[in-house]
Parts: sequence; structure tokens; C-alpha cells
Amino acid sequence: MGGEEEEEEKKEEEEEEEKKEEEEEKKEEEEEEEKKEEEEEKKEEEEEEEKKEEEEEKEEMEKEITVVAFS
Repeated sequence: MGGEEEEEEKKEEEEEEEKKEEEEEKKEEEEEEEKKEEEEEKKEEEEEEEKKEEEEEKEEMEKEITVVAFS
């Protein structure tokens, strides 16, 4: 009888260990996904900033051209 209980206990421990590992993997995947999303957001922000700077430069050049044209 004692052997069966030990086996049952061992089985439960293994299942708990497996469950723990799966949860850790899931957590790691979620963290990676989060990191990926943050990087994408950062990239988008940088692109927006670049676009904005280009627009400002373009406007500045147009102003200069206009000033030169009217002088």
C-alpha cells in the first residue's frame, strides 16, 4: 500500500513541476512579446519624429525659397 501512495505523490510532484515550467515559459513568452511591442512602438515614434523633422526642414526650405524669390 505504501508504494502506491509514494507513486501517487511522485506523480503529483511531477505534474506540479511541469505546470510550474509551463507557467514560466508562458511568462517568458509574454515578456518577450511585451518587449517586442515596446520596440515596435519606439521604432514608430522615431519614424514619426523623423517624418516631422523632414516636414519642418521642407517648410524651412520653402520659406527660404520664397524669401529669395521675393527679394
